[in-house]
Amino acid sequence: MDVKIEQAGYEINEPVIQDISFDVRAGEILGVIGSNGAGKTTTIACLTGTIPWMKGTVEMERYAFIPEQPVYYDYLTLSEHIALVQELTGIDSTEKTEELLQLFRLEHVTDRYLSSFSKGMKQKAMILLALIQEARVLIVDEPFIGLDATTTIQLLRLLEAERTRGQVSY
Repeated sequence: MDVKIEQAGYEINEPVIQDISFDVRAGEILGVIGSNGAGKTTTIACLTGTIPWMKGTVEMERYAFIPEQPVYYDYLTLSEHIALVQELTGIDSTEKTEELLQLFRLEHVTDRYLSSFSKGMKQKAMILLALIQEARVLIVDEPFIGLDATTTIQLLRLLEAERTRGQVSY
């Protein structure tokens, strides 16, 4: 992933971020650290193309995004969300999906609406939906918020295993 952001903001005349440039190669992890309001989430919005007021370039292979606040369709079950991701990506990730459902202890709630899930369960669902996409780059915004200690450890191990195989960058 090659990123060069010259200027980004909520209006191009009011820059929030200036002069950011970095590269992330396969298997590398890049962390962005800063105080609240420093522009970390705005930078992610530039990376994912959800902020239109940006000058510069972002070049990356297929990516998946795990947002800080879960984003989902109120009237789709977890199974339907999984099917939607598989349809949109063209990837049959049945085996990986089953492993992740078991790892995150979600296998018994696949027929439930995500809107009925606890905050931690919603976050687990977002992580699962991102990981089944077989993305080359995983963009994560505050991934541990709402997760219990056991799931946090499992997620760290899972991400390290993916990174070690050089399959994904963060």
